[in-house]
Amino acid sequence: MGKIKAKILGSEYTFKGENEEIIRRAVEEVDSQLQSIMEKYRSESMQTIYTLAAVNIAEKLKHCEMKSKIEQEYLIDEIKKITLYLIDNIS
Repeated sequence: MGKIKAKILGSEYTFKGENEEIIRRAVEEVDSQLQSIMEKYRSESMQTIYTLAAVNIAEKLKHCEMKSKIEQEYLIDEIKKITLYLIDNIS
């Protein structure tokens, strides 16, 4: 398990995790979301900025989960078709 030092909105944090590249990408995403929202909503409180960023990131996650589920269901259907084809044509 590695340690990574990274900055979010100029503040440095230490993160621990199995995959340093994934952590770096996650930190970049969080920082990017926060900066983008801060530019759009300059008068909002930091709590609002953090909340909007969290919801944006959670929404992206849910889209990925839905896409993954659809792709998984497609693959299962294709495997079933291949299996039936093989059963019918091997005998």
